[in-house]
Amino acid sequence: MTDFTFDINPLEHMLDLSRPPTSMPFQFADYPSLNLQVDSKRIRKRPGFDTSYKDLGDNVRAQYVVTLQEEDEVKSPMCLTHNDLIKLETASGKTWSYKTEMGDYDDSVASISTITVTFKASTVADSEDIVAGDYFILDADDLSDPLAEPEGDWGKILTVNKAGGYITTLVLTASYSGTTGTWTGSEKDCLIRRVYTMPTNDRWSFALAENKLFFTNGNTYLQYYDGVVDYATVADSTNAINARYCLEFGDRLILADLDVSGTRNPWTLRLSSNTDFTDFAPLAGPAVLDYELKDTKSIITGLGKSGPSLNIYFQDAIQIGYRTSIATDPLAFNAPNMGIGLWAPYSLVNVRGTQAFLGRDDFYLLNGDTPEPIGERVRFNFFDLVDENEIENVWGVPLIKYNMAMWFAKTSDGMLAFTWDYKDMEWNVYEFWKEIAGFGV
Repeated sequence: MTDFTFDINPLEHMLDLSRPPTSMPFQFADYPSLNLQVDSKRIRKRPGFDTSYKDLGDNVRAQYVVTLQEEDEVKSPMCLTHNDLIKLETASGKTWSYKTEMGDYDDSVASISTITVTFKASTVADSEDIVAGDYFILDADDLSDPLAEPEGDWGKILTVNKAGGYITTLVLTASYSGTTGTWTGSEKDCLIRRVYTMPTNDRWSFALAENKLFFTNGNTYLQYYDGVVDYATVADSTNAINARYCLEFGDRLILADLDVSGTRNPWTLRLSSNTDFTDFAPLAGPAVLDYELKDTKSIITGLGKSGPSLNIYFQDAIQIGYRTSIATDPLAFNAPNMGIGLWAPYSLVNVRGTQAFLGRDDFYLLNGDTPEPIGERVRFNFFDLVDENEIENVWGVPLIKYNMAMWFAKTSDGMLAFTWDYKDMEWNVYEFWKEIAGFGV
């Protein structure tokens, strides 16, 4: 076939296809650039890794890798998957360990026979919420590290049987491979590893505050991991339920779109105490600090902050909040700026001291209280390739080392990452041969 050569001299920018020349061959007019970038007037390959870092097991979908800075200055890389919190270990002989919420029940197991675990009477209350899909193991079968990467003796729970307010037996999906027998009168200790669930097409929301990693989604109580307790803990099982978004702001943890009195309320902001981010029923003031933001026709889709401002995103609007000096009424809000909002909830990316995000018709950067379009070079191409039903599922991450924001999308051309270099104001497109479920550094 005929070779085509395009001179770009000097090499300052990649091609801008917001207005492609009519003389350009069609096969070269799809993207501003594909799998490369311009840096210091030279072309470089896209950032990435060519080798496997950690094998998390079969069918594990990692969403985010987050570095937790603990009080003793230890930096712990944590991985949020669809079902677990995992710590990526660096010690000799270790790869990773479960940090998912656990139930620790001493002197509780009376017997194990093939697939049936029988508890001592009146030992484990049914309020413990052990459910099918969680995992069981005897402490005695975990002599080294009970939370280490897939321990062969963990048994997946198929059925939970209850009577009189207590759990009586567990039925496993397969015969228990650890110690079996009967220990009436000298019952054994056990662990239950909870398994998180994720609403369809949702992702985790997380915040780093008070030397803790807080994380939540629309199916869980707010959880936190601090490196002191060896697994995640529920923050507030009464007032912090099924929140889709969380953010540290103004010496408080703020939740948005959560269950209120047993019903989802996507217009609610709920604030923690300003002395304890795990307490959402502060002693001072009302029983809970809630704000109902119903001045728009759409629901809350994300939270961000820039300087002294709390940025509340809706599908069709952005509202700015700020701190007051009133302990019982710590936030005040401007009127919502209507018209442009955060259409894809998990496309919100923290860059340049503010947020970049995908709206209904373009990519935007919030400047003060004004969303400014930034996607002119790629938006026509983006909306041609991404099905309307998939736009809401686009998710983004910052790549600070390279001054980039990356948005991942399932498209008619496969999995693509639309990448904005916010230092040089360039756009690039990266393609992948399989679905990318998560990202982190």
